[in-house]
Amino acid sequence: MTTQEIVQKLWSLCDVLRDDGVTYHQYVTELTYILFLKMAKETGAEKNIPEGYRWDNLLSKQGVELKRFYQDLLKHLGEEGKGRIKEIYANYPDIETQIIVASVRNPIHVIEAAMLGAEIVTIPPAIIEQMVKHPLTDKGIAQFLEDAKKIGTKR
Repeated sequence: MTTQEIVQKLWSLCDVLRDDGVTYHQYVTELTYILFLKMAKETGAEKNIPEGYRWDNLLSKQGVELKRFYQDLLKHLGEEGKGRIKEIYANYPDIETQIIVASVRNPIHVIEAAMLGAEIVTIPPAIIEQMVKHPLTDKGIAQFLEDAKKIGTKR
């Protein structure tokens, strides 16, 4: 992936965040913190970051666990970090964050969002309709009603 493609992808993700009410200042700050960890790994400067709070540690988490770990990482580096690391993360605001999923395009995305522990999911009405009006749902209801009638007639 070229630098230009990375920049374009980041800005498209920022558009999603902005559309969900996250301010420019918030997402640029968060991106800066995350990119710093990634660049420390890429440039060999990761030795300056305490073990357990590095890029690979962040990548090993998912969903709610990722959110909690990320908040703990920022707080730890701001309070316990050494030198410039502490300076960079010291001003991290203690703000409540939520896992937000946007741009849901199909019912599988809804399931994945739930598995990630999303607290907010923007689901278009057409996707909700697909989830409710699935042919197997209708078949299952019909089978249930048929079985219920059989049980009811035998008694």
